[in-house]
Amino acid sequence: CVAFLALILYLSNIYAGGMFQTLVTADEPSVALRNPKISLQVGFFLLIPYICFNLLAILVVFLYVHAAYTRRKEQEKPTEDAPKEIMMY
Repeated sequence: CVAFLALILYLSNIYAGGMFQTLVTADEPSVALRNPKISLQVGFFLLIPYICFNLLAILVVFLYVHAAYTRRKEQEKPTEDAPKEIMMY
C-alpha cells in the first residue's frame, strides 16, 4: 500500500504540481526554463513489479490459508455423517 501511495504521490507532484519547476526556481529565481521535459528513470518503474509481487504474495498466503481451512473442515466431516451406533463406541 505504501509503495502504491508513493507512486501516486510522486506522479501527482511531478505532473500536476510542477515540482521540478519549483525545485529549480527555488535555488535560482532568475532561471527561466525552456521546453521542460519530464523523464522517469528506471527506479520509478521498478516500483511497478514490486507492487505486483507484493500482491501476488498476499494472494498466495490467502489461498494457502483458505486451502488449509477447507482441508480441516473436510477432515471433520466424516464424524458428522457417521451413524450414531459407531459414534457411541
